Amino acid sequence: MLGQRFSISVLITSYCSKALVVLGESVSMGGRLRKLKYE
Repeated sequence: MLGQRFSISVLITSYCSKALVVLGESVSMGGRLRKLKYE
């Protein structure tokens, strides 16, 4: 039971970190596009 809960929390953590990375990349891409538009 404890091992199952631990693996689930690890899955959630890895998924959240992946989502954060994707979010950060899309935000930085949007910032670059905005800079290109205004230049």
